[in-house]
Amino acid sequence: MNRGRFIRDFVIRTVLFLTTVCFLSGRATAQTVNGTFHGTVSDSSGAILPGATVEVKNASTDLVRQTTTTGDGFYTITQLPPGHYAINASKSGFTTARQADVELLVNQDAEVNFTLQVGAVSQTVDVTAAPPALQTTNATISQVIGSKEVVDLPLNGRQFTQLVLLTPGAAPKETGQQGFFVIPIGGGGISPSVNGQRGQQNNFTLDGVLNNAIFDNTWAISPPPDAIQEFNVQSQMTDAQFSISSGANVNVVTKPGSNQFHGAVWEFLRNDKLDAANFFDNFFKNKKPPFRQNQYGFQAGGPLYIPHLYDGRAKKTYVSGYWEGFRSTKGFTVTNNVPTAAELGGDFSDILTHTQATVVDPTTLQPIPIFDPLGRPVLNGQIFDPYSTRQVAAGQVDPKTGIVAKSTGLVREPFAENVITGVPLNPQALTYIKAFFPAPNLNVPPNTFPNFAASSSDVIKSDQFGVRFDHTFGNNDTLYGNFYYAQPTRTFPNSLLIGGNTARNSSRVTAVGYTHLFSPTLLGTFHYGYNWTFFGTTNVPGGVDLLNATNQAGLTPVRNDIPIVPQISLSPRLGGTGQFAIPLGPIRSHQFSTDIQKIRGSHTLSAGAMLFHIHSFDDGWGTSIGFDQYPTSANYVFNGSNSNASGSGDGLASMLLNLPSNLFGFVGYTGADDKTNWQGYYLQDKWQASKKLNIQIGIRYDYVPPARYKNDEVSGWNPDCPVPATPALPGSAEAAAITNACFLIPIPFSTPPGSGPVPNPSWPFPNVRKTFFDPKYNGWQPRFGFAYGATPKTVVRGAFTVFTDHNNTLVQESQDPRIAWPFGAGVSFGGLNRGVVNCEQPDLNASQACWSELPSATSFLPPNNYTPALAFGATPRLKIPYAMQYNLSVEREITPSLTGTMSYVGTGSRHLFIQPMYNAPLTPGPGPVAPRSPFPFFGQFPWDTNSGVGSYNSLQVKVQKRFSEGLTFLGSYTWSKCLSIQDEGQSGSIQNPYDWSADKGPCDFNIPHLFVFSYGYELPVGKGKYFGSSMSGIGNAILGGWQISGITTAESGSPLTVTAGTDNANINPSSETQRANPVAGAPLLPSGFHQGPEQWYNPAAFVLPPPFTYGTLGRNTLRGPKSINWDFALLKNFRITESKRFQFRSEFFNVFNNVNLSPPGGGASGGFSTIGGETQTAVSDPNFMKIFSAAAAREIQVSLKFLW
Repeated sequence: MNRGRFIRDFVIRTVLFLTTVCFLSGRATAQTVNGTFHGTVSDSSGAILPGATVEVKNASTDLVRQTTTTGDGFYTITQLPPGHYAINASKSGFTTARQADVELLVNQDAEVNFTLQVGAVSQTVDVTAAPPALQTTNATISQVIGSKEVVDLPLNGRQFTQLVLLTPGAAPKETGQQGFFVIPIGGGGISPSVNGQRGQQNNFTLDGVLNNAIFDNTWAISPPPDAIQEFNVQSQMTDAQFSISSGANVNVVTKPGSNQFHGAVWEFLRNDKLDAANFFDNFFKNKKPPFRQNQYGFQAGGPLYIPHLYDGRAKKTYVSGYWEGFRSTKGFTVTNNVPTAAELGGDFSDILTHTQATVVDPTTLQPIPIFDPLGRPVLNGQIFDPYSTRQVAAGQVDPKTGIVAKSTGLVREPFAENVITGVPLNPQALTYIKAFFPAPNLNVPPNTFPNFAASSSDVIKSDQFGVRFDHTFGNNDTLYGNFYYAQPTRTFPNSLLIGGNTARNSSRVTAVGYTHLFSPTLLGTFHYGYNWTFFGTTNVPGGVDLLNATNQAGLTPVRNDIPIVPQISLSPRLGGTGQFAIPLGPIRSHQFSTDIQKIRGSHTLSAGAMLFHIHSFDDGWGTSIGFDQYPTSANYVFNGSNSNASGSGDGLASMLLNLPSNLFGFVGYTGADDKTNWQGYYLQDKWQASKKLNIQIGIRYDYVPPARYKNDEVSGWNPDCPVPATPALPGSAEAAAITNACFLIPIPFSTPPGSGPVPNPSWPFPNVRKTFFDPKYNGWQPRFGFAYGATPKTVVRGAFTVFTDHNNTLVQESQDPRIAWPFGAGVSFGGLNRGVVNCEQPDLNASQACWSELPSATSFLPPNNYTPALAFGATPRLKIPYAMQYNLSVEREITPSLTGTMSYVGTGSRHLFIQPMYNAPLTPGPGPVAPRSPFPFFGQFPWDTNSGVGSYNSLQVKVQKRFSEGLTFLGSYTWSKCLSIQDEGQSGSIQNPYDWSADKGPCDFNIPHLFVFSYGYELPVGKGKYFGSSMSGIGNAILGGWQISGITTAESGSPLTVTAGTDNANINPSSETQRANPVAGAPLLPSGFHQGPEQWYNPAAFVLPPPFTYGTLGRNTLRGPKSINWDFALLKNFRITESKRFQFRSEFFNVFNNVNLSPPGGGASGGFSTIGGETQTAVSDPNFMKIFSAAAAREIQVSLKFLW
């Protein structure tokens, strides 16, 4: 179906749908920022007053709306922009009651009741008591962060998303690829897990339209705090109007213009001279790295005024806008494990320990010494000559050594004194290593790590601006439009000589909204939004010369003028390199929404429709070559099978001897260019059943058709393909037949018959739909909530909602079938060179490969190869992820401005997106990997399936004081538990692809205890204050105008998984994360053990599993260090006139300079916990259980503002 016809049909369906709703007295609201006033009008005896007039007037724009109370005395006025309002209630025979200043927050449904006294309607009685602070209308879990908090609270980098963490249930952990792609401005923004949902499941809106960077599910635009009026963090939403995803809805509204000109000019400054040194700067005795950060800009708004031509105040036309620049050069200490000069010359005597290697007996679970088949002891760190590998037979004399073999198996010769002699070192490998790796510079003993530390600079530049236009045509029609632009760039070096990262985050968001008031009880709203993002990142390329010098141009040819080289890993001792290109975007979307609103009696019925057109482009390519210890390790016989001693050998030695252990890459055409059209519809009834009871019930339906790929360039393997009883061998007729039946391609692809006895697989006819994926029609989402006023000061609320979650995986799922053969190919080979090696005629199918003779990219593609090579896979029958969310709350008014809330909040998630490995070996075992796989004729690849499950249960306590007498605060405590199988498809956390249940454990974002307290206080000193109320002149200038604010957080440590760090099960290390085993009787924290950066848990409590077995430790069973952080701000206002003032402020992040260590193996991100994803530490790593990263030490920021 073409786009024009689709939109035409959508419009017809929408008009019919909304027309039907209008006849049913329906109402609809979009993903709106607007709020509602409701309440009752009664006389002094408590009797209801039908027919009373209620009028609201916006203090900034003079917008006026009126309604009359129903026969039950109820009134409702909806679709009001957030702001301050005067509200009047009047009726003939009674005095007029007025609330002169009531603040309506974003998305708020505020209750304002009136009691009218007998008298003349011309007489006005001002009601001074503030409306109740209780939430009396719905059970949505929400937290509004107002303009004062947004502007006054200390924010490192002035990123509003940091304030999302003030919300109960918000865990400071991202998921997926969020932290990887988003450029951090200052302390960086965050898309946290909220109430047990993944950070990827959040939805961001800006002025009523979607504000998502769709690929990584973060925000597209982050306006400066001075441009934000307020924002609302909502979860478990009972309003059926809200959709997109099952996490939090972060709804931001920017400041519009008003009748008065207002604005601000600012500069925020940070400098290393003001900051404390990071814990690890001192730990490694490094000089504190230099740091310079400047953030400057302005925001202004008011009536549109053109002298002698146009007076926006009279015409009710308002404009506002902002611009902000950011420049940061931040030094930091980087460490690495790098080769020594002796090692590059083949001398590995520094790693030889002269202790015998052991293996865990699977029966006794005790270590037993390792001997090779000739009966020679194998030493830890011993390097063996892989080219001497040969077969010996028990009882027979080995011709090379003259020793009688003790067992039958493969044997290798150790290099004397652990120095490689008699075999030439590979010159291409040396060229590569010397191009990337610096020499060690830390004075540490041999084979002690890290042995290199240096200072590098992270350079970030950003410019952003936004403009907004608002116009009122009388009181019945309002129009707004905006445009927002942001383009941060980053150059982020690493600890190597080349290969640092460059990134760009470009975003454009445009919105237009129109509201028409047909009558006081019938409204229509219409929105259009356009979103454009490009979140690309690329390593600084190694260059054409290095490609040619290392003979890698065939495997990794230059594309798009980006000459990256293969990246490598050198496990288990040394660091690796980074060489990958990810031009992610542009991703474009158009959002159309149509809404009708009708109020009848005590019912507010709702209906609406949305069209969301998405055009996504994703690309990424590169190759990765892994070198581990096994090609240069000892061979020995274990349980009758040839094995490799993991304590011997070394990845660097393997590379110098030309022998990789695994090969992975994306070659050929690797992009995904696809489009889809999301439709959403909903109905809802909000019923004010009585003065005490509000009930909300609704239903939503979303349909997201599978994406259509450009030129139909998509294909994949059917994961439901039956596994033959006897695996089909590569090149066999059986393999060709299975490939014909199970490889899915939507276009004809006929292949030549081939020259051998077995014909090539061929697909003369399509065998899967053009979209590859099947459509899913069961996107129904019921919503129910209630709010009951048990007493005038106590409200009980509860809800049950269902949210489908297309947004979390919308682009991820559609782009994963990219690199689709025959257009592109995924290369994945593991377990290489563990036995007999051959660099004259290496055969990948025999688990042989050599660095200097790796196959070319074209060798995996037609016409050179007609066997599909897959990078990703997915079942065409994906299900819709959804979450069942439920809560029960009790809120109590303690004082008119202070409330306390206790809530139970729970979630059960089903059909979550996970990404296990496909075609992994059915069982661990010795020898080549492929023969143990279900389909030995092709490699392994991750495949998408919506089969994950999750659960979340929490107790949440919140105390909030709205601003009065100069004080406001918000405090919350969350006690929770979250369980899942896997929390992001890219983590590879599932150990055994055939036993997912073994991975059930705490979520990556399971932080059981979370405490957050934020506050702002205007000190009661100075003119008009409690102390010194009559003060003036220099005394008031010095002592008056002081404010303090701050945020205090305390949280449990992040979950931690202990891994093997090596392919111990011999299933291909590019597949899944293999875990370690616990040591029986060894305590995690022995008596006298002190947890610290040198050792967080007892390393002796963990051990590699027996060879060819999976680890028995669970996922996320341990926990990293807790975090306690105090951010504080001191502000001084110098008032020039009544409306103009200067403000000087100093902000202290981590004011008490607490050392907040990251988990072992984890990295710290600003003042937050670890960057998204699972945190792991490997028992085979020389730095096992050590910590080398901490959150920032005390940082000080100063600023000067001019406000008017």
